[in-house]
Amino acid sequence: MGRPKSFDVDVAVCRVMRLCQERGYHNTSIRAIAEILGLSRSCIYATFGSRQNLFVTVLRRYGAVFRIPGLDELDVASEPRAALVKVFELAVARLDRTQRAEECLLVGIARKLDPGDSDSEIARIVRQACADMEARVLGAIKRGQGAGEITESVDPVQTAGVLLSLYFGLHVLRPDTAGSTIHEAVVRQVQALLPRPRRDVRGQGPSGVRYR
Repeated sequence: MGRPKSFDVDVAVCRVMRLCQERGYHNTSIRAIAEILGLSRSCIYATFGSRQNLFVTVLRRYGAVFRIPGLDELDVASEPRAALVKVFELAVARLDRTQRAEECLLVGIARKLDPGDSDSEIARIVRQACADMEARVLGAIKRGQGAGEITESVDPVQTAGVLLSLYFGLHVLRPDTAGSTIHEAVVRQVQALLPRPRRDVRGQGPSGVRYR
């Protein structure tokens, strides 16, 4: 069966991306994709070659258009600690406002990825995305320590890993079952993981940095 004239690959990829967010990557079948696109399965295979190739295209498209709110600011923020906390505050506000965990596609795939798929292109894309996010968080922690905003006793590598896990966890807990109280507790935990240096009697940090 030839490709319909109205078939636009970019539009199709965006619609499949939305379907994956709604149903979850592992619950999105070629049959479901064919139905939502109004195409035959043979047409989809002829265009993308395989289900995995289609999802690789979807993930790359997702990575190009999806930006975690507040993440880009971590690289340039004058107050790295506040910027780190804001990433979680923005996530909580979005989840509480929508009253549903609109699952991050990368998070959904990462938490359900089959061990047998560890060498697949999809797994590599997910690992790279997670590594990029963790590197940004790590950099912000180190800059926060350098600026005297975060105590030097914090292990940057370990804390970056914990913060990444907490962020993913937010998108696993549905607001209608977890409630805003748990979301607020996550933000408080983020703040606790990034303690400020203790003030001395003059209200200054160890390097003479004054805190409010």
